[in-house]
Amino acid sequence: MRLVVAARFLDTAETLVAASALRASGIFCFIQNEVTGQAFFTHQLAFGGYVIWVLEEDLEDVRAFIGANRGVTSSLSHIWPSAGVLQTFLALVLWVYLGIFVPLRFGPAPIRANEADEDVNSPTTLAT
Repeated sequence: MRLVVAARFLDTAETLVAASALRASGIFCFIQNEVTGQAFFTHQLAFGGYVIWVLEEDLEDVRAFIGANRGVTSSLSHIWPSAGVLQTFLALVLWVYLGIFVPLRFGPAPIRANEADEDVNSPTTLAT
């Protein structure tokens, strides 16, 4: 019953997800550099990343499991930023390079319950 290195990761979240999946499967695992890597995250590459250690008899199953699931792309990888984020970024870039504030949005967006409703912020709606 010897501990052996099963995998190395550079990302904290990826390491914790892999370790929790292994633990949920009933496989004992130990994460080396977990606390040190979170405290000194800028030095994580120098520490050698996060290392997952498992029992020697579970090594083949763990490597097969991690190898099958590590290359899966996230379903969030194809989401573009919203228009507000892009407008804010463009306004910031223009402000830095031109030295002036360039507003890209003029006032708040109208509040409507649905497309058929009139603008709730309009003076005629507020007066009634």
